[in-house]
Amino acid sequence: MRQNLTPSQKLWIEVFGVYGLPLLDERKVLVIVAQLPQRQAQAVRLRFGFGGVPLSFENLRRLLPRADGKMGVSKELARLEVRKAIHHLRQPGKRRFWQEAEL
Repeated sequence: MRQNLTPSQKLWIEVFGVYGLPLLDERKVLVIVAQLPQRQAQAVRLRFGFGGVPLSFENLRRLLPRADGKMGVSKELARLEVRKAIHHLRQPGKRRFWQEAEL
């Protein structure tokens, strides 16, 4: 990931590409992320570093809950959770929420 970008900007690039990189209100972006299923939202917050340091998939996998409630999933499942979340965040219906998050 690129250096010197906010977590919101890194997520924007992942969702929409680099075109028109806006300044984003991180609180509003977190509201958008919170609309995702719980594990996907957690994966996005940790992967992109909201409230801390961005995590690699190797470290992220250790912090995601399994179906049985214990912690730790496979690296591939962690990657898939982030990928599914990005897919949901790209939906045309979410575009209005992203526009509201721009400063």
